[in-house]
Amino acid sequence: MFSFLTGKTYVKNSKLIVGCTDIHSHLLPGVDDGATTFEEARRAISALEEVGVKQMFLTPHIAGDLPNNLSESLQTRFNEFLQECPSSIQFKLAGEYMLDNNFVDKISNKALTYDGRHLLVETSYIAAPNNFENLMYEIQLRELVPVLAHPERYLYQSFNELRRLKRIGVKFQLNLFSLSGAYGNVVRDMALDLLNIDAYDYVGTDIHRITAFNASYQKLKLSKSIIAKIEQLFENNQTLFNP
Repeated sequence: MFSFLTGKTYVKNSKLIVGCTDIHSHLLPGVDDGATTFEEARRAISALEEVGVKQMFLTPHIAGDLPNNLSESLQTRFNEFLQECPSSIQFKLAGEYMLDNNFVDKISNKALTYDGRHLLVETSYIAAPNNFENLMYEIQLRELVPVLAHPERYLYQSFNELRRLKRIGVKFQLNLFSLSGAYGNVVRDMALDLLNIDAYDYVGTDIHRITAFNASYQKLKLSKSIIAKIEQLFENNQTLFNP
């Protein structure tokens, strides 16, 4: 029910997540800072089934400081995941690539994209790499489309700098729970500003732990207009899962 006082509704009382496709998650066990065991992954998946998630990309971190996270080894782990974690949710494997000194080598051989074209990338929360835009062009030269994870969290980037990235062809992925204040009010406000100019192309939960997911999910309240924008982003997500 919408509040007459705030004009917002709890997302848990809406159908926003029912039937959704999540394109950003860390539930592949034991490969990064997400789920550590298959049992932990199963508990998270059970909770996600209950709130209505229907499709999900697993996007483990791929970076120079995770030397074992190679496309082949992650695919093997993903196959094990499908056996150990049966679910009504449909899963696919992609990756979240750090824009570090090893990035170009990492994408040179069987990059884990969403759909053969769209590549999820992230950068440090402290500062962008000096060659940030050149790396975006490097991706595009390989006939791939860069999808920048949670741009609202890179507070070293001004609003105008983020808009420039959009102009050179970078897609943006919103972390849904940035809107709950999970990463602070400044990040929440940047996310709202970017939403208001329709800068986002996709949305994901970036789930690492089901406890953190539940805490944000329970308190997230959004206006009807913002929910409508996010519904469109979830529709866009489906084009990546079912190209």
